[in-house]
Amino acid sequence: MTIDHFEPAPTTRGQKSWQPPELAVIVPSFNERENVGLLYDKVTTALAGTPFEFIVVDDNSPDGTAGVVKDMARRHPNVRIIHRIGRRGLSSAVVEGISASAAPFFAVVDADLQHDESILPRMFAKAVEGDDIVVGTRYAGDGSAGEGFSTARAAGSRLATQLSALVTGTQLSDPMSGFFLMRREVFDEVAPTLSKEGFKILLDIIVSATRFRSRHDRQLTISEVPYTF
Repeated sequence: MTIDHFEPAPTTRGQKSWQPPELAVIVPSFNERENVGLLYDKVTTALAGTPFEFIVVDDNSPDGTAGVVKDMARRHPNVRIIHRIGRRGLSSAVVEGISASAAPFFAVVDADLQHDESILPRMFAKAVEGDDIVVGTRYAGDGSAGEGFSTARAAGSRLATQLSALVTGTQLSDPMSGFFLMRREVFDEVAPTLSKEGFKILLDIIVSATRFRSRHDRQLTISEVPYTF
């Protein structure tokens, strides 16, 4: 039998028509079954009015996080799960999640609720206005590490910030942040060169993108939005 023509089903009364996502929220996870649903609800509230997709990249968590997200995906059309078996690591999870989306902007948010999702609209607005990368920072403006950092960890983070400024030539208050939002075109420029190992994916992106743009006489625009960790 040959199908000559296909007509999509009409939208019924009360059914919302599909909107392509403007923003993909990438959530790497491992053993976060108790948090991932709460994070989705918080992100949905923060991004009210913005078409977004929520992509959880789970490294086969023993606590069944992937199963929880699969159940969420049956109830929420903008939830997706990448259930990784035999693959682990934060950087590779972020790269895989970004690569699975076609949204023109994406954000990376931890699943453990330590990042303040309420600043996502401000971060998104800066990117729409033209910034290439917008970083959620604990160390500028009214940002704070709160009670989430030990003294040793805070000192290590400050040292890493100083070293990263030497490497990137960019003065950022929190380049080791795992909370950032950026334009897809920047990721596409450097994706083949990114390391799949380690956990400092933002620093890798900034270093790679800075070098790429400099070779093409273009500037990488980075801004920050403070939050409490």
